[in-house]
Amino acid sequence: PFPMISMVWEGNGYGPVYVDRNIEPVLDLDLTQAPILGRIGGVQESPRGDLKNSFALQYQYNALEDVYRGIIVRDFTTSNLCAISARTAGERQGPIVETPYVSDDATAGAVVDWWVGHLAMPKYNVSYLCHGVVYLKVGVGDNVLLTDEEFGWVKNKATVQGVEYKAGTC
Repeated sequence: PFPMISMVWEGNGYGPVYVDRNIEPVLDLDLTQAPILGRIGGVQESPRGDLKNSFALQYQYNALEDVYRGIIVRDFTTSNLCAISARTAGERQGPIVETPYVSDDATAGAVVDWWVGHLAMPKYNVSYLCHGVVYLKVGVGDNVLLTDEEFGWVKNKATVQGVEYKAGTC
């Protein structure tokens, strides 16, 4: 749910992409209607072994004493999403991260909550073949509303991970 910046390689180079799940979707896509021509393959779920459901962040670094004065933890006892993840995939500890640049509780909480939101549950990737005009309407990092009734998705918010143009299709 929090904004993220990631680096992506596309045909013309390497560059930053700003991703924010709170930004309004740019397109409403339905598998049964244009501009979608069809699905390419099935849904690929990220491996359960990649999930983490216990997170710890040390912050409020004191350089004179070489100690962190704050620690914030999210695990199955403090987060519903971590509890669901632990029941489905087993308890999986992430590394304890030390950050000398975070000094307040709100920022530390936002960082740990972002980890929970992005690392505790599996991700689902699916590819669609579309009319070429979609190449002009969406880009990497854009949000779309996706309806694919075979998977039970009705106007689910999804983030575009890549767009490729080939001979009139995208």
